Amino acid sequence: MSRAPQDQTVATRARSALLNARRDVIVLTVLIAAVGLLIWNGSSFFGHVRIAGSQFGSDARLAGTALTLNLVLILFGWRRYVDLQHEAEMRADGERRAAVLASTDPFDRGLLYTASALGTALIAFAAISWLADRYVDTVPIEVLRHAGAMSLSLYVAHALVFNLVVDWLGWVEPGGLGRALTFAAVYWAVAITLAWWWHERYGIGPTEWVYRKLGG
Repeated sequence: MSRAPQDQTVATRARSALLNARRDVIVLTVLIAAVGLLIWNGSSFFGHVRIAGSQFGSDARLAGTALTLNLVLILFGWRRYVDLQHEAEMRADGERRAAVLASTDPFDRGLLYTASALGTALIAFAAISWLADRYVDTVPIEVLRHAGAMSLSLYVAHALVFNLVVDWLGWVEPGGLGRALTFAAVYWAVAITLAWWWHERYGIGPTEWVYRKLGG
């Protein structure tokens, strides 16, 4: 799901890097040319100084003017180059921030992912509350009631299962929002069923039992 936006972001960054490289080449070329002119004009200027002695002719004054203009050009070009570099860095940082905000990758915690996850949670909460009130004495609600009594165990198990299948075994590759929702749906379908069986058999979840022992 997030493959196309990621490819577009990579292509945009590549074009931006190419434009920045071309701009750097142009600016550096101008600076090198200005330095070369400064050296040439400086040599000519000091040669006129040695020839004219204490009396400067028109050629010496012209060389002095060119020398000053070359120096100003170098300083202006260098300042402009520094400003462009700073602007390029700020633009690249802004592009990275925008890409993260628009990302649906769970690991980026982008704005779209956070909004969709929050919206999904609110919809699920409203739907479950409505179903629980409407079908109080049915088997699905009874299963969910048992699972709710083991919420701490289910939460801890969710973190352990995620690290096992994603980080340690590598069975699930990190992807977009669709893959994250599929992983969550499969986990909770299996976890709720096991929690119902466990609570029916033992009456308390393992993590809840440890918590109760530690809390007294």
